[in-house]
Amino acid sequence: MVPVLYHDWTVTETGLDIPVSAITLEQFQNLSKSKARNHGNVSQPSSPKADAQKLRAVTPPPSSTTALEVPPTKPELSRRLTHDQAVETYKENQVRIGRSNSLGAIAKMKAMTAISQPENPAAKMKGNGMGTIQAPFATLKDTFETVPSNIGFNIEVKYPMLDEAEDANIPLYSFELNRFVDRILQEVYDHEKMHPDRNIIFSSFHPDVCLLLNMKQPNYPVFFLTDGGTSVMADRRCNSIQGAVRFATSIDLLGIVTHSGPIIEAPNLVKGIKETGLLVFTYGAGNNDIENAKLQRRHGVDAVIVDSVLAVRKGLQQAE
Repeated sequence: MVPVLYHDWTVTETGLDIPVSAITLEQFQNLSKSKARNHGNVSQPSSPKADAQKLRAVTPPPSSTTALEVPPTKPELSRRLTHDQAVETYKENQVRIGRSNSLGAIAKMKAMTAISQPENPAAKMKGNGMGTIQAPFATLKDTFETVPSNIGFNIEVKYPMLDEAEDANIPLYSFELNRFVDRILQEVYDHEKMHPDRNIIFSSFHPDVCLLLNMKQPNYPVFFLTDGGTSVMADRRCNSIQGAVRFATSIDLLGIVTHSGPIIEAPNLVKGIKETGLLVFTYGAGNNDIENAKLQRRHGVDAVIVDSVLAVRKGLQQAE
């Protein structure tokens, strides 16, 4: 019941598919040490404080049109595949890559790292296995204390849907949903006492998490994340932009965060969404294309979540 920063359902750095909720805080924080012991070619992860200092050195203040998403640090590469091999291996494993995995814009990668035992790379690839890695292993509290208070937080709350839990073979109810949300809110409230000027928003792919976050507190905006119909979920609220808009307006959320694909293909959708009173953010590999970011801004998208933060920000500024 300690909120931590981790992007996937299972902690793949253990070498096994162990649910995040199944390990203790001490085990979670020690994973970086065991990872360094088991993989001699992997550099020792830096501390949250050191990472924050690096961010202050290289990241300019965010603009009003770009939501910043900092990619995880990468291990040193023990073996590289050719581009063609990388793309082919990616296609073979695409079925295993869900929105819960921290793989970013892998479809556009120029090269990909094969993890240990490269004789069968496809069989070894897990959530963090293709060029990305978790670092540092931090709690939400630690991160609040380390990151300067002028930097805002988009806290994406992850709680598996029924079909996601079945696909990942993890217990659906490790923590009761109300307790889960209450514990995260308590951490945020404790931080607010010390840093009331921090801007914080919540987002989640889970409709019921959004509902509870919105009902339990009046201070922080809540956004509903949606694949926008790019993947099929059991819950109909998650299967289209239309379903997302209906749900978000029905419980008075501030906005939605949708996959950018449908918006790039049909940018006039933005006008219809905003006429309901919702803000519109987008995410996805397509946002790393500066022209796509410009297109979305012209049609009223309020923020784009990107990996290539500096390049997209510069492109948007030059277009002003």
